[in-house]
Amino acid sequence: MTGLLSRSVAACLATLAAITWGIATAQAQGSNFPPPRFVHFFGQTQGALYMPDPAVYPNPTTAMIAVHRVENRMHNDGISPLIDREMPKRGVAVLGLNTHSVNNEGAVDWEGKMPKDLKAAVEFLKKEMGFKTVVLLGGSGGGPNVAFYQALAEKGLSVCKGANKIVECADDPELVGPPADAIVFRDTHPGNPMNRLRSANPAVLNEDDAATLDDSLNPFLEKNGYNPKGCSTFSAEFQKRYFEGQSARMNKLVDKALKMKADMKAGKAFPVDDMPFVAHRNGARLTQLDRTVDGKTDKPRKLVKDDGSIVTDIVTTVRPCTPQIKDADATYGESVNVTVNSFLGPGAIRSKNAMTDIDHCSTNNSTFCMVPHITVPTLILAAQGHYFFHDNEQIFELSGSRAKDYAVIAGATHGMGNCTRCEGAPYKNTRTHFYDYIAKWLNNGYQPVTALK
Repeated sequence: MTGLLSRSVAACLATLAAITWGIATAQAQGSNFPPPRFVHFFGQTQGALYMPDPAVYPNPTTAMIAVHRVENRMHNDGISPLIDREMPKRGVAVLGLNTHSVNNEGAVDWEGKMPKDLKAAVEFLKKEMGFKTVVLLGGSGGGPNVAFYQALAEKGLSVCKGANKIVECADDPELVGPPADAIVFRDTHPGNPMNRLRSANPAVLNEDDAATLDDSLNPFLEKNGYNPKGCSTFSAEFQKRYFEGQSARMNKLVDKALKMKADMKAGKAFPVDDMPFVAHRNGARLTQLDRTVDGKTDKPRKLVKDDGSIVTDIVTTVRPCTPQIKDADATYGESVNVTVNSFLGPGAIRSKNAMTDIDHCSTNNSTFCMVPHITVPTLILAAQGHYFFHDNEQIFELSGSRAKDYAVIAGATHGMGNCTRCEGAPYKNTRTHFYDYIAKWLNNGYQPVTALK
């Protein structure tokens, strides 16, 4: 506990140091940005509100909420580096929101506290600050957050209940908050459960002895297609067995966790409310080894090129292959190390094939499951230099919004930085294009963007 507390304190101090540094630097450069306003909602849930320069935008009417399941968002996604303040300098205020489970995966209460985090933030911006328009910005794992919140806000508790759910929401009306006015997905992923599913090494024969692997499913053997020096090439037959093996392993882990939960409820296990849940070797995503796996869009899509022009074509990934994940997969850092409850709610899913046959709505932490319920304007911007842009294309197709737009930023990393190791590098303008695209979409009444110039 002391170690966790120290890490939490260290993370908070690092955040405050970064914010202080940003304020001091901005002041030294003569910026008129006001200092951030810090807001405490409850528990660990808190935020930092960054306003535009009042001399340029005296009465801003639009605010964004940047959020993630566990990562610090008090100086990220539109406000980092702080001296840039990408969205505030374009006239949009940004509330960087830290959830109740910031820096602590084991504390995630997906069906309980997570919607209330965003509810408090939306109500603060609308009621206390008086913003006319509130936009949710879900980057990476923040995408499932905002999708879940907005689906609840628009359709109610029915979206998170049902016999197929591994974990259902309680009959708690406090989970439902006011809907946001629009959503921006930044290279979002389809949900933490799908991430775990597709990262699981299916060659693990025994969860109690993850050092021993089944050679026929080991993605790090050259006889199976692994290339230790570059991009691997896995046969269609191996891929099918691999993805089915990932599903089989995840289904077993779900069953194990459900039994542990039932034993606690029946008084057969201790502690009586929750307990540790660990699964090793979860760093074996094939997309990181073989670029043909989820390596292109299904249809011609918009690609924002580095010169700012927008072309429409089949978009192919430029991401580098990372054969070094072989070593990482055997480390503690690639283990699932949570609790029974924080595995089942935010991290478990049912499937038969990790790529093509997934019961997306068996979990509530699923962008795929939630976006069909969402009708507000939706913008989806994906990174060509990462492995989520095909998932983002599917999210676009599934979205229930009638005012939706999707584009890929050429050469962008997952965080919308310039990818230095990607094919076609150097890229110099990915960050600028990302924020310019958002601003143009908002300013033009959510119309699809066809040109940035």
